[in-house]
Amino acid sequence: MKRPQPSLRLSAFLVSFLLSGCYLTRQGSDSSLSNAVLATTFPAGSAYHDTDLDNLTTYDISLKISPGLDGFTAEQRVGYTHQGKEPTDHLIFHVFPNSKFLMVGGQRNIAVTEVAIDGKRAAFDLSGTMLRVPLGEKLQPGRRVQAVLRFTGRAPQLPYSTDLLMQGLQQLFEIIGGGGKASGNYGLYGLSGGILSLGHWHPIIPRLRGNEFDTEEPSGIGDVADFEVANYQVDVTAPVSAVLVSSGETVSESKSGSTKTVRYHGGAMRDFAVSCSPKYQAVTQVVDDIRLNSFYLPEHKDGGVKVLDYAAKALRFYRRAFGTYAYRELDVVEAPLRGGAGGMEYPAMVTIAHLFYDPNSMGASVPGLGDLLKSSPTQDMDGMMGEMLEFIVAHEVAHQWWHAMVGSDSKEHPFIDEALANYTSILYFEEYYGKAAADKQVELQMKLNYQMHRAMGGADHAVDQPAASFGNNFAYAAIVYGKGALYFKALRDQVGKEAFIKMMRTYADRFRFRIAQPSDLQKAIDDALIASRSPFTPQKSQLLARRWLYESHGDEDIGTLQFGKLIEMIMPPEFLSTPEGKQMKQLMDTLGPLLMGMLGGGLGGGEGAPEQMPDLEQLLKMLQGLGGQMEQ
Repeated sequence: MKRPQPSLRLSAFLVSFLLSGCYLTRQGSDSSLSNAVLATTFPAGSAYHDTDLDNLTTYDISLKISPGLDGFTAEQRVGYTHQGKEPTDHLIFHVFPNSKFLMVGGQRNIAVTEVAIDGKRAAFDLSGTMLRVPLGEKLQPGRRVQAVLRFTGRAPQLPYSTDLLMQGLQQLFEIIGGGGKASGNYGLYGLSGGILSLGHWHPIIPRLRGNEFDTEEPSGIGDVADFEVANYQVDVTAPVSAVLVSSGETVSESKSGSTKTVRYHGGAMRDFAVSCSPKYQAVTQVVDDIRLNSFYLPEHKDGGVKVLDYAAKALRFYRRAFGTYAYRELDVVEAPLRGGAGGMEYPAMVTIAHLFYDPNSMGASVPGLGDLLKSSPTQDMDGMMGEMLEFIVAHEVAHQWWHAMVGSDSKEHPFIDEALANYTSILYFEEYYGKAAADKQVELQMKLNYQMHRAMGGADHAVDQPAASFGNNFAYAAIVYGKGALYFKALRDQVGKEAFIKMMRTYADRFRFRIAQPSDLQKAIDDALIASRSPFTPQKSQLLARRWLYESHGDEDIGTLQFGKLIEMIMPPEFLSTPEGKQMKQLMDTLGPLLMGMLGGGLGGGEGAPEQMPDLEQLLKMLQGLGGQMEQ
């Protein structure tokens, strides 16, 4: 780490000394801060059961973004009540931007310059993503401490992709060429395409595991946001021309010269994200009493309007199904995500990958390929891209219930929120488009994930295991988002749609603003079965969970990849009814297993290889015949 020059260190010390009284006078003030934050965050009249929201950790942050949006300076004041059963002599802050897969050239993205504890300057050690601050004396359970951190950040410049197809192939090549592992950089933190994304940007106190703070380094697989809810007041200063979006509710805005400062409040939030760009435009809709905003790039206005509609429909259905949405506002933001991420969830804010806003992004970087795909009678590209965008929005909005409100251990038990959010999206499609449309999404978003993974030689895993155990994001998506979501479908199939929704609503009410473990989810399900006197007993429910979540019956329960069936789902019906369409289906039934078997063997495992090679002479004749017919 580059240390400050002696003159800067002296200046910092003098400022710290002069302001030390301010640190001391602010002690205890975070109680009134919490009350103000909660009053402005939640809808009028809302009340939540016995969660002590005014005694949460508080983050009072001043963030100043540079004119070029490529860095920032910040100061945060933290009020923390120790929740452990044993005293602690230190605090831990998680500094996600210093993850090894986010650093360019080995350079840290966050530098902490000063720390004070209860008004006194404190030593600190920043190693990897963990900032350790000794307290000097032990903090007893239930006692509160005030910390002040000053830090600077740099926003790494990230590539801005314009081609969804190429980005997907790049991710696949990373997995193959990297020994089965991808980079882990989803574009959550950095500057790309004129958009500054600040996800997990500030030092944050991790949850306790037992009596110790969680100090596990991010693996690059899955999410890192495993935090308790906290109360936030954040002042963001940025260029006047920049449009600011954040997790919080806007309280005030002022301008001074070339900059503006916006104050945000965020109550009972597990994290606080910020996006910033001079390019953003917005459309707004009020859904009941919730202000819903869609922020998008001007060239993607049509996509931004569609996203607003999808998010509004999701909010309406999820509120009816699973209970009240916690906050006054929800922002859906176009963002330059990468690494296979279609979206990312934060409290009261979700980001959606920019490539899905543009129906022309498939094959856009290869001259003529995009036009060829759109003009081909075998492809309904606009319809396919639209369905993918709608599913992603439905999934990310579902995370406002299964993550933002009902917390879970996203590193150790990621299926709890991700698999449930994925199946909740299926319920959304069923609600608005009927069972056939929902069944199609089950095939494409769940079964296909698992079947492709197996066809490429991946193993069937238990669903409930740490994200880092999966080895790569392809396996993680197949098992957690695919097989894990199908567990919830299997449960729904046993108890019925209405009973399933009712038990999930009970689960949401019981663990709102808390952290649920797998055993908590299972108990909520079993309690609902007992209360309803369902013939599907808790014992049967537990056996179902064991089969899907802890054992390996995926091939039996989900089935293997059938390329002909896949063609039926993605090709327009009018094409499939032609002789060419029927021959293409036959061709894929023959060629598909061969290609997947070859690729599966190359990835190690070869479990997807066909038992018998097809007749290559017959295959060539089919290709020639199809090609000739398509030219006519």
